[in-house]
Amino acid sequence: MSSTAIDTAKKRMRFVLILSVTLLVIILARLVWVQGINAATVANAAQQNREREEVIAPMRGSIEDRNGTTLAVSVDRYDLVIDQREQNEDIRRAKRDGSNGHERISWDQAIQELAKALDQDPEELAKKVRPQGDAKPKGYVVLAKSVTPEVRNEVREIGIPRLSSLLRGERQYPQGVIAGPLARLCAQLGGPDIRGRCRGARTEPRRPPRRHRGRPQIRNQRRRCAHSGHRG
Repeated sequence: MSSTAIDTAKKRMRFVLILSVTLLVIILARLVWVQGINAATVANAAQQNREREEVIAPMRGSIEDRNGTTLAVSVDRYDLVIDQREQNEDIRRAKRDGSNGHERISWDQAIQELAKALDQDPEELAKKVRPQGDAKPKGYVVLAKSVTPEVRNEVREIGIPRLSSLLRGERQYPQGVIAGPLARLCAQLGGPDIRGRCRGARTEPRRPPRRHRGRPQIRNQRRRCAHSGHRG
């Protein structure tokens, strides 16, 4: 082997050695930065990527009578709100016919589909979805309140950007409100009228309050049902 070939081989070996040492130094420097100097920031960023905070509203339990008939139940309802800021000229969404791929639709088409899902007037709904004229875009506009989960899912399929749903609980009474029938039943049985007053009630003031350490004490008045003798 000639001396020229040997020199060329030595130069290549030096180049590979220098490159390897440089890469090793970069890796070690990065390791020191991540594990030593900036360890707390990197750990917090990793934790935020793995965890997310979600507020779960407490749900009230159902009320049933002794026969198992539901008298009161809590159901999920949603408020639909939209952010008018940073809206593009058109909307890109997944195809609604079940096929793969995406499609682009205009805002007019999206508003028409949204109005049909919410059973609202398209013109009035368009004023809420997009800013009109030179009006300043708003960050929080309520489109509908207390919609069912089915309507909420249908609205999400339309693909309108920056439209979100807020979960809220709602109390429903499948058998109707029972306070009215209970009051009528109590009146028929001759008991006290529970609709906010006692029949034939009179107010009797108590004896004058005594003073306590120089400060007057005020006591509540009492009510007595004349016909039943109960005190309220």
